[in-house]
Amino acid sequence: KYCPKLKRFQLDDYVKKLNCIPLFSSLHLMTCLETLDLTDIVIDDSSHIVSNGLRQTTTLKSLILSNCALMNLSPEGLSQNKSIVSLKLCNIMMNIEGYKALKYFLIENINLKHLTLEGNLHHFNCPPNEEHSISFIIRKELFEGIQQSKSLKTLSLGNFQLLW
Repeated sequence: KYCPKLKRFQLDDYVKKLNCIPLFSSLHLMTCLETLDLTDIVIDDSSHIVSNGLRQTTTLKSLILSNCALMNLSPEGLSQNKSIVSLKLCNIMMNIEGYKALKYFLIENINLKHLTLEGNLHHFNCPPNEEHSISFIIRKELFEGIQQSKSLKTLSLGNFQLLW
């Protein structure tokens, strides 16, 4: 059974080693959940379930994805969630489709006020200024998303170099 009145959920080290698929597939049942902290989670194998969970939950205000591997995260899961006010993405590994989903999330989410992007792109070993490099494409996508965001109030980049 899941606690429907739970407001904040953070996985500890013990739970991170378990199968988290039931949690993600039941996010929509947690009708009071406001903060979901998935720090240090590898989501590759169950990324479609995570995407569905993010799409279906309507009360989530804060999503923390730090030190996560999100290589196969479906763009729809993030981009279709309209309730998130604060998104923290620090030291994540995500493919280009994930960054494109983030761009559309930034443009379409009218509630997002706070975005943290710290330490990302460190896993791409290519020149940041080369026009066809992965890191250039990702920076361009994110810059366009931030530029077109209608609601973003605070942006924390840390050591993330958005501009080239």
